[in-house]
Amino acid sequence: MKSRLGFVILFCIIAVFPSVQTVRSDSIERLGACATGGVPEDTEPDGIYAYVADRGALAIIDISDSTSPVLTFRTSGSLMGSNGVDIDDTLAYVNHLGTTFWIGRLFPPDSIVFITDYDLPNAGLPQPWGIEIRDTILYVAVGDEGLYIFNVKDPTNPTLITFYDTPHILTEFFILDSLIYLADGDSVIILNISDPSSPQHVGAVDIPGIRWCRDVHVVYPYAYATAYSSAGTDGRIYIIDVSTPSNPTIVGMIDEIRGDPRAVYVNDDYIYVASMDWWPIKEEDQVRAEEEGGIRVAQGAVPESLIISYDTPGNAYEIFVRGNLLLVPDSDSLQILYHNKVGIEEKNGKRIIPISKFFVYPNPIKDKITCEFHFQKATRITLSVYDKTGRKVREIYSGPIITGSVQFYWDCRDQNQKIVSAGEYFIRISNTDGKYNESKKVIYLGGKK
Repeated sequence: MKSRLGFVILFCIIAVFPSVQTVRSDSIERLGACATGGVPEDTEPDGIYAYVADRGALAIIDISDSTSPVLTFRTSGSLMGSNGVDIDDTLAYVNHLGTTFWIGRLFPPDSIVFITDYDLPNAGLPQPWGIEIRDTILYVAVGDEGLYIFNVKDPTNPTLITFYDTPHILTEFFILDSLIYLADGDSVIILNISDPSSPQHVGAVDIPGIRWCRDVHVVYPYAYATAYSSAGTDGRIYIIDVSTPSNPTIVGMIDEIRGDPRAVYVNDDYIYVASMDWWPIKEEDQVRAEEEGGIRVAQGAVPESLIISYDTPGNAYEIFVRGNLLLVPDSDSLQILYHNKVGIEEKNGKRIIPISKFFVYPNPIKDKITCEFHFQKATRITLSVYDKTGRKVREIYSGPIITGSVQFYWDCRDQNQKIVSAGEYFIRISNTDGKYNESKKVIYLGGKK
């Protein structure tokens, strides 16, 4: 849901042009999975790692090989319970059931150092998981207490700025520009947070019937909101026109979603829903849910039906999407899935240039530079920094990439983590077959501490 360090998408397929074109149907396949040791409910990927809010802990999972993800670290202790997580640079912000949030410093692959925590009012059920950092402002969902807003410029001493008491139970939210969209049980509420110390109510829309809205994702001009099932097969996604924030209007609905739709993520032309198992009144001898949870997928801005229903082994609590790769916290493991998208299969060896966009900014550099790429085909790359003599200063990344947009960062440090001298440098990307390479000159102004 959010602004991040670049997420490295790590799955490799072969892409070539067709001599004979054949239409294929969308499908989802399982690449790999990693047991977390707890109950994973949220995940934020950062580089080659996924950080998983694991109810009793925060876990680090190495996903550099998406077919064999590896648990490298799991926190312990009474302060480490978590069901919502956000990552910013080297800091993790964790929502513990709407009763506490805590901040930790990340040292992947095998360490997270606790910095501080902050007690929140006891949240009502169902427990919220929403938490997001924007610059130095932290937003936290606190259930029936609403939205809490903190200044965390000093992460050792979070300061409460204000709170906004919502009418129902706030579980999750989505921030876009100066507006925040709140999933508040029986409604979606829109606030203006251009002044975080004074959130202003802009508009709201009721979720029809006896439904429970748990999540919302916004791709302008639409918001997509989950609504729980009442009978196991009638969960819904409501599509809301938010082009006029003071008068949000439901313009569409995807009905008959099996399970309990809990989380939604919109990427490109697809709407992904994480749907939990659905249980009726539980009998003593009942060992399986009446409807299994999983990932449900629709296509288009205002679709009326699903195109895929893929059952996962347990409760699909959340979903994170980049390109074709899906990360799904699912009862006791992080599932890594691959979405084979509808289109034309390509059948000959005609060469595709792998990178259509290569940007670096800001340039000159004062502190950190962003390297942004759009990959037209799957490949393996090496991204490195060289000085003007041609000496390699730092290897930023080497490994597989799939199609889509990816960001990497260089923090003006060499391979030994020492700050480099001011001057000219070259950021060079190449694919490992040696058939493509490109460089950009950047200027580091120096002065970083």
